Amino acid sequence: MDMNYFDDLNTNLIHKTEFNFSIQKLLEATQSLMSRLKITDEFIIERGGYSLCLAHRANTEEKDRFREGSTALWDRKLNKRLFNESEFTNFNQSLAGTYFETVYQEVQQITNARARRMRLIWLPRERNYAFHTDIDEPLRYHLALTTN
Repeated sequence: MDMNYFDDLNTNLIHKTEFNFSIQKLLEATQSLMSRLKITDEFIIERGGYSLCLAHRANTEEKDRFREGSTALWDRKLNKRLFNESEFTNFNQSLAGTYFETVYQEVQQITNARARRMRLIWLPRERNYAFHTDIDEPLRYHLALTTN
């Protein structure tokens, strides 16, 4: 591939943010959540990856708040949108008082409350997050806590 392509990607898609998160605190909060929900490396490997939501839509039942929105926005088989990013306006209160809430509040403050669906995504070793484009607002942040 032409190097100009990658230069263009870096110029237009990758930006330094104003965020100042503690990676150590995020890792500790993630480990604590994994322990609480019994998410193991084996569990992640068996499923080919796993994700949990930090935000959910209004009126979501408590039992569904971690899983709602953890999938794609679009159903390829039915060729229809499942939900809109803009609907994810509620922080998952079972995470109140954790560092995730601190991160959520900071993101909301810096983005003027435009941040919506927030997820934790675990990928098995030697897997990567697929390159893609987002169909909603161009506001999207990815933060890798640990890598292969």
